[in-house]
Parts: sequence; C-alpha cells; structure tokens
Amino acid sequence: MLLAGFGVAGHVLVDRSALREDVILAAKQQTGDDLRIGSLSVAFFPWPGFVARDVSLSGPQGEAAPALLTARDVRGSVALLPLLHREVRVEHLVVAHGAVTPYRSADGAANWRIAPQAAASVQDTNAGAGERSPLTPMTGRWRVSVASAVLADMKLSFHDESRAQGGEAQLDRLALDGLDGHTPSFDLTARHGKTPFTLSGHVGPLAAVFGEGSAARIPWAVSLAGTLGTDAVHSDRFTFDGQMLDVAGLSGISGTLRGSVAHLRDLEGVFPHAGLPEVDGVSGEISLFNVTPTAEGWRTREPGGGVNHLHLTMGSAVLPDGVVLHDVALGAETLSAPLELSGRLDAAGRSIGVQLHLGTLEQAQDTWRSDFGTALPVAVEAHGLPGSAGAGDTLNATGSVGADAVAFDGQARLGVLTVAGMDLRHVVVQAAYAGPVDQGVRPALGSGTGHGTASVGEVRFGGQVYHDLKVQAVLAKGRLELDPLSAQGAAGALAGAVTFVAADPGVALTARLAPVTLPAEVLQHWAGLPPLLQGPVELVGEVHGEGIDRAALLGSLTGHLGLSMVDGKVNGARLGAFVGQEAGLALGSGEIGMRCLGVHMRLAGGQAVLDTIGLEAGMLGATGHGTVELAGQTLALHLLPHVGIGGTGASTPIAVTGTLDSPHVAQEAGVDGRYQITIGGPMPDPCASLTAAREGMAGPAAPAPHRSKAVNLLRSLGILH
Repeated sequence: MLLAGFGVAGHVLVDRSALREDVILAAKQQTGDDLRIGSLSVAFFPWPGFVARDVSLSGPQGEAAPALLTARDVRGSVALLPLLHREVRVEHLVVAHGAVTPYRSADGAANWRIAPQAAASVQDTNAGAGERSPLTPMTGRWRVSVASAVLADMKLSFHDESRAQGGEAQLDRLALDGLDGHTPSFDLTARHGKTPFTLSGHVGPLAAVFGEGSAARIPWAVSLAGTLGTDAVHSDRFTFDGQMLDVAGLSGISGTLRGSVAHLRDLEGVFPHAGLPEVDGVSGEISLFNVTPTAEGWRTREPGGGVNHLHLTMGSAVLPDGVVLHDVALGAETLSAPLELSGRLDAAGRSIGVQLHLGTLEQAQDTWRSDFGTALPVAVEAHGLPGSAGAGDTLNATGSVGADAVAFDGQARLGVLTVAGMDLRHVVVQAAYAGPVDQGVRPALGSGTGHGTASVGEVRFGGQVYHDLKVQAVLAKGRLELDPLSAQGAAGALAGAVTFVAADPGVALTARLAPVTLPAEVLQHWAGLPPLLQGPVELVGEVHGEGIDRAALLGSLTGHLGLSMVDGKVNGARLGAFVGQEAGLALGSGEIGMRCLGVHMRLAGGQAVLDTIGLEAGMLGATGHGTVELAGQTLALHLLPHVGIGGTGASTPIAVTGTLDSPHVAQEAGVDGRYQITIGGPMPDPCASLTAAREGMAGPAAPAPHRSKAVNLLRSLGILH
C-alpha cells in the first residue's frame, strides 16, 4: 500500500524532477492516505530500484490518529519483465527502523482502511488558475503490485479505543511473501519485553483487510502457528486453522485452536496484566464457530457463535491454603454432547476424585451468556472420600445452577459424605456480612427439594477444633432443616438443630442449641458485638428470628438463651467500662483471665431480659440483672460489682446505661434512696450463675478460685478472715 504510487515509474523516466510529488499524489489517489517522504532517489542499473528515507503514512483521520507506518529507511527493486505489460511489480521491499501503529478510534474509524480517490478530486493547492499541476500523475494505465516485503527493527503498537484493547511488541523481523496473491504468507520473529515469540502462517487476500464493502466481508482464510519462549524444545506452542468472516471488523472467527503451555504464567511475558494462576501442563483444542455478523453501524455481533468442540487438560494447579488440583480434564465433543469436568483434588494429605456433568456444551454457553440467568443441569460425583472407618465413600448429587439460584430438585441423591479434615478459618469473614440477604437465597429455598447426611472427621473453625461433625439436611417446600447437628470439641459439645424458612422479605431462622460451643470471637462478630471475650462460649436455648439483614434478624429474636464461659479471657479495659472507674482499676487494660461468665436471658419485643448475670475476672466479681435493646444495643443493667482479695473486699450497686459500645456507669440508690457501700464480709460466688445459664445442662466446672501466696500469708497472720 505504501508504494502504490510507484505506478508512475514510466512517467518518472521522462520527468524525473516530479518523482517525489507524483509518488505522494499517487498514494493519495489509490489509498486515500497521506504519504510523506523526506528524500527519494532511484537507480536504473544494474536493475531498477529506489531508496526513500523518513517515510510516514497516515490515515484519513489526519493528526487525530497516529500514523499507520513510519520508517527511517524504505528500499526495494522493480521487476523488469512486468514493465513490458504496464505493471510495476515491487520486489524485495525492505522497511526498517520505524513503527507500525494500527489504530481504531472510539467511533470505529480505523487508520488502516483504504479509501481510493478519483484523480480529479486530488488537486495541487499551489497550482494557479488554468495551469496544469505538476503533481498530476499519468498512472491510470499502470498496474501496481508488491510481491514481497521485509519489516526489520520495527515497533508494533495496536490501539483499539472502541473496545479498550491494545498491546505492543518489538518486531525483529517480519517476512511477507505472495502479497499480491490469494494466500499471502508471513514469518514473524518478535519479542515483548524479554520474552521472544514467533508467529508464521498464511492468510487470505489482503484486499479483504484494506478494502471496504463486500471485499471486507468475504470469508478470510487463516492458518497460524506460534511459539513462546527461548527453549526450542519446551517452548509453548499453538496452531489455528480457520477463517474470519469479518476481517475488517476483526470479528466472526471460526476454526480450531490447538496448543500446549508448560506453565500458564509464561504467557504473562506477552500479556503482563493477565494475572494468571499457577497452572502447569495445559494443552488441548477448542473449535470455534460463528455465523454471519449482523451489522449495527460499524459494530458487529455474532449471534449463535461460540464453542462447538472442547478438549482441555491440565497437569496441576495450586489453589489457596495448599489445595492442589491434578489431572484436570474438561471436554465436550459437540454442542449437544455433555460437558464433563474431572480431576483430582489433594488437600490435607487426602486425594479426592471429582467428576462434574454440566449439562450440554450448548446449555453451558447459554447459561454463561445470560450471566447465569438460565438454569444449567449439574451432576456431581466425588470418589475416594475417606470415611470414618477408613473406607472410601462416594458423593452423588444432581441439581442445577443459574436462574438466580442454586437448587437440588427431587431427583437429588446425596449419600453419606465423610471428610477427614476441613479448615474453615476464612468462613468467619464471609459469615459476618451484615447486608441484605442474597436475593438468590429465597428462590433456592422455595424451589428445591433434597436430603442428605454429611460427616466430617475434623473441622478447624475460629481457632477451635471439632471432631466427628455430623449433620443431616432436608430441603422441601421452602424449608431447610439441619437436624441433628452434632460434633465434639475440646471445649465442649456441639448439638442442636437449625431451620431456615423462606420468608417475605428475607429468611426466617430457628435454632435449637443443646448445647452449641462456639469461639467467642466468631459469636461477637456474627452478632455485631464489640470484642470483649476470648475463648469458647457455650450456648443453650432456642431462638427464632426473621429479617432481611442482620439488624432485622437480631431485632426480631424471640425465645430463651443462656451463654456461659469458664477459664476464658476478657478485655480488662472494656470490662472496666461496665463496672465503673474505681472497680475497673483492679482489672488493668490488657487481657485478663476470666474464671467464669454466666448469663441467661429471655428474648421478646426487641429486648433481651437478662434475669441472671454473673462473672469473675481477676479481683472483680459481679452479679446482676437488666435489659438490652437488641437493635440499638441500649443498656439498662443493675449490677453489684465486688472487688476483693481472698474472699473479702468491697462492693456497691451500680446502674449501667448507654450502649454496649459506650456504657455509662452510675452508683445506684437503694429503695430508701440511700447509696450503699459494703466493705468486708464474704463474697458470693458469681460462678453459681452457670447453672441458670446452662438451663440445667451439664458443662465444664469453673476452676477453683485462685489465691496467691501473699493472701495465704495475710490469712495466717490473722489480717484476712
């Protein structure tokens, strides 16, 4: 295209002084582009040839777009025999030391499009009236062609503003042959940064690339082969054989892509922002198809296009928390064939074989295109699950995903699932979400049915370890029941049941705790409470709530609940804020040991009525009762803190108002209006509150009160009694 104007060669032999201007005008006529040449010279012996320097070729956008081509040196030779047939055939064209910059603007205008202009429309603005412009070429009788070319030491920069795409590479050498034929070929050696790559093959006629109208819509054959990397033996390779329906619009691709990649992250040498995972040994083939695009201005769509054959394998992939996938295979022979995914998962010293059947290949693509707005049938098989007795178990389940829900229908078959170990340390963050209930939850509860039983040998959750976790699940008519739910932990048992029911709006929750031992950190996070306690908390009771988010759920709770803790820890500064400045001095500001905590409450009307409160931490003991407003956490507590040494000390009644985050403490008067301070005398054991908090159930006993050697010495001297 650059040398389309060299059809004026015959005229040059007569008028050599007009050569440069005639070439520029001829390029404008035949391409519509603006050609600039710093200097141009020709030679006739031993054969015709030319040398041009400081050359640039710009599209019709002018300065609004970068030049398609810039080069410091352009040289070539002209074949002699074709001149006898009025054809200027340029051979051995060399373009060196410059840049190639294909560009498409946001409105779709491309600087590589050719728009030939009639000779009459191209005028020299310097020619006076009645004068013949010296730039008027006599090229209409000549045919121009470029047979072969080499681009050397060129920078390639592609920018497509309309699709927000682009990239760049350094072209070491690009050899082009048969450019004037029906199957031009090329051989490219280039690099991106320090990563070398090659690309070779043949394509359809170039008229389809640079032309407009029907020429640009003719199916364009493409055959490509490429490599990535420096090692000729182990470099990554690919091939593509097919066609492009709209080469001018760079769309409508169909054909088969085959390849192999030793390490997926090697591709980041060419695509540095891909953020690829650690995957090794990827290979396979993908067949693409595409119907004739529907024109919408310059944009095109490919209705019905997609993948009609897929076969991929992967050696290994490293996932978070030490989980490794091995021998993964994904494939479907045709659009109507089932899409199957299989592999092996290694975690915690166990190996589990998994196979998924994801409907047909066509169904999977429909679900993906609709952003999971249509349902996709799913069947899951897991083999080699280690059972509690050492025998391998199998999980079989069928259902569907998509359509704003994940649901298992009446054909669900869930056997006994047994897992040796499970680490749920990261679940806490997700479970603490306080926003609205996912709109997909209610459809899943309302449309699905199924049942199953699961057994997990060991679960690490919130810093605690649970053994022999067993749960039976039943889903029917908008109701999901997890009953029974049981496990054994180092700090206590876990037994109870949980029921979820689809409500409008939100979800209704019923929990029976008999008992359930959870980490205090998890419980406080779920309930939105300040971080006060550390250690296992035992919950006993039955509660019911309904709402669309956490605040609504907590505010609607009804039922009864007891919570207890023995031999835990408490934040001294936060606890001191609930008992007043004077009593808080005995606690300090760091974490201190807590001998016991027992609280029992009844939930109704948006309030928790605390009929029993008892705790002992360090030198502080406290008992009392009161209310807590569930939604706003407003307090109305009546406490009797006792600060003592060796069973004796001082106490005074206090009233605690404010909120859990910002409590306010004031001394509380008795029925006679007087304030009371008690000094000396025996201190009641706050750990007696554990009985009420556990609602009569068994639980770990509180440790014996700690008495230091200094206290024992004071007792022996008769100072303390």
